[in-house]
Amino acid sequence: LHSTYVYHRTGTTPYHHLHTANTYLLAYLLHYIPFYMMARVLYFHHFYSSFLFNCLLTATLAQIHLAPRPRWITGILVGVVAGSFLLFAPLAYGIPVDQDKQTYGFVKRL
Repeated sequence: LHSTYVYHRTGTTPYHHLHTANTYLLAYLLHYIPFYMMARVLYFHHFYSSFLFNCLLTATLAQIHLAPRPRWITGILVGVVAGSFLLFAPLAYGIPVDQDKQTYGFVKRL
C-alpha cells in the first residue's frame, strides 16, 4: 500500500526505477572492467568513478526493495549500515591503532 501511494504521488513506476538501476549498473561496469583487467597495482583513484555509480546503484536498489517494507525493518537495516560504518571507519580513514591497548583488535582477525 505504501509503495503504490509513493509511486502514485510522484508519478513514477517501479519500472522507471529498474531502468535507472540498469543505467547505473551499465555505467558501473563500464568504469570498473577496464581497471579490473589491468595487471598492475590499483589504487583507490582507479576505482573512484565506478564507486560513485555503485553508490547510486545501491541507493536505487534500496529504494526499490525497501519501499514496500515496514519502517522497523528499514530502521534495522539502516542501523546495521551505520554500525558497520562506525566499525570500519577507522580503517578506511587511516586512524592510527594503539598497539598497547589493542583498540581495534578485530583488525587482526580480518
